[in-house]
Amino acid sequence: MGILLVEDKLQDVPNVRIEMAEESEQVFRMLKAGRCDYAVLPRAAWIEAQQAGIGGLTEASPVLLHFTAYHFVNRRRAMLVPHLAAVLRQLRAEGFIARAQADLDAAISVARAESGYSR
Repeated sequence: MGILLVEDKLQDVPNVRIEMAEESEQVFRMLKAGRCDYAVLPRAAWIEAQQAGIGGLTEASPVLLHFTAYHFVNRRRAMLVPHLAAVLRQLRAEGFIARAQADLDAAISVARAESGYSR
């Protein structure tokens, strides 16, 4: 529920009330029902909006916040870290990660176009 960095940034904006939702689908329902004016979502939410038949969305510019996300491994699974790191290095070397990112970017572009995206 929410990303603390985004919440902190929005706390500084006057006359903004923050509503939290656990899933993008809830946010889309709130937008459709007129219960909110703006939604802060990750870029990949364009795909979810397309699948939900939500159109007429606009992306804010500049972006509110850009950050790198990391996955954490529980201490009980620390023995997996060397193997996970090796597999990730192999995937990067084979170009799999770059291809997956390019595929996601292309899917987001298609979803934007089909939703009537405007800037």
